[in-house]
Amino acid sequence: MKKILALVLALALVAAMSVTAFAAQPDATLTGTKTSESVDVTVTYEDNTATPTVYSVDVEWQEMNFQYVSAGSNIWNPETHEYEQQTTGAWESKSADIKVTNHSNAAVDVTVTYTANGTTGVTGTIANGTFTLETAEGKTVAEAPSKTATFTVSGVPTDKNAENLKVGSITVSFE
Repeated sequence: MKKILALVLALALVAAMSVTAFAAQPDATLTGTKTSESVDVTVTYEDNTATPTVYSVDVEWQEMNFQYVSAGSNIWNPETHEYEQQTTGAWESKSADIKVTNHSNAAVDVTVTYTANGTTGVTGTIANGTFTLETAEGKTVAEAPSKTATFTVSGVPTDKNAENLKVGSITVSFE
């Protein structure tokens, strides 16, 4: 029994001596009086952060209510039993601005269009209705890129009794 026990202990010692230790160390051998070894530690930063495009555009409208005022006289014609107008008219205000401001992290193409609502005698036009606003990236809110289109009415309303007559609509589109 003692021989078996001695044999088992001997095998255990041999097995313990043959275990190899693995460590992630640089190749270094301490020799002579050298008692330490140094290695530089480095890291690498990889930025995999997604940067999605965020669109944010402000549109500021001036009042889009216009008033046409006529002045003069309606003269009664007894031969035709109708009034003959001897009037002149003018628009009190005939234009309004549409200001577009880009707060996006990308450039924005802007188109401002007017669509007439049937035959009303009133014509609408847009000046400076197509433009590109550069990105707001790197700018303060006060420096945000902006441009202004101008809407102008002309003509004479055909409905002389109209009040708040819808003559058309303005659309601001972004790409």
